Amino acid sequence: MDNNQLKDYVLKYSVIASKRFRKKEKIRYINNIEKEFKSFQYETSILSPVGGKGKSIDLLIGDVKKAKTLIIANYDTPIKSFGLYKYKPFNVNFQRNTYFVTVFITMLILCLVCFAYTLQFVRIQWLEGIFKASNILHITIYLLFIYGIYKCSKGIPNRTNVNRNSSGVIALLVLAKHFKDISKKDVAFILTDYGCINHNGDMMVKEYLKHIDKKNVILLDSIGKGESLAVNYSPSMQQIVTQLPSHIEKYLRDMKEYSMANIYKNCLIFSRGIKEKDFFYVPNVAISKDNDMDLDKIVEICEIIQKILG
Repeated sequence: MDNNQLKDYVLKYSVIASKRFRKKEKIRYINNIEKEFKSFQYETSILSPVGGKGKSIDLLIGDVKKAKTLIIANYDTPIKSFGLYKYKPFNVNFQRNTYFVTVFITMLILCLVCFAYTLQFVRIQWLEGIFKASNILHITIYLLFIYGIYKCSKGIPNRTNVNRNSSGVIALLVLAKHFKDISKKDVAFILTDYGCINHNGDMMVKEYLKHIDKKNVILLDSIGKGESLAVNYSPSMQQIVTQLPSHIEKYLRDMKEYSMANIYKNCLIFSRGIKEKDFFYVPNVAISKDNDMDLDKIVEICEIIQKILG
């Protein structure tokens, strides 16, 4: 793919649309990127909870029911981690636990500040006549604290999300364009929601595609930056993994560290990061430093997947 086209994708679907945390942001994002996939002559559809309940929104691209291989990327963006933990892409339990810990710490700090402010400044005498201007000011600030607590009840959205989760989306666009005239019926694509929280979007896909266990799934997560390219895989994908380049770090799914390779029966999960002793992590995500990606690394993973699919 032309390098200028790649840069255009990064600008539109990573830099400009950097936040996909709240429902309105996600709807706007899906509506815009759907046009891109339609320009490749793919049929698209929205997958949402039955009856409109819930907030997960997935984008299905191509014939997902007939395709032999599904290539998936999470498109939602994470909450700020404040550098409290290293992101482990192959450990779903770790992701869930760190999400709730980060939200709890944020809420605790806000509640403590609100409580301290109340004790220190709010001295309203309710039965002594008309409020003074200072009393009204204190009430306003106090209500703003309450509003802030409500808005942060699910965490503080991170503002820069180039690697997680924009890099996987960019690769999906590159691969969709490549396969638009090559065995298009054999390959379909999905953008899934809530990959940064509880993988509810992926669970919706499993429920929607009753025979998904007969398909191969390739999932892309934070692939735009990092020293090492790694793959986490299901035992059933062992033969494909042995054919991958030797420089790729290979991790068989671990039943204790529940991963996406446990959610999908036949799954490869690609990610880039750093190998450190017994675990693999992606640096500088969910913080302000997640502000760039290496396009050559995107191209490399796309070429590897093209070879896998023939």
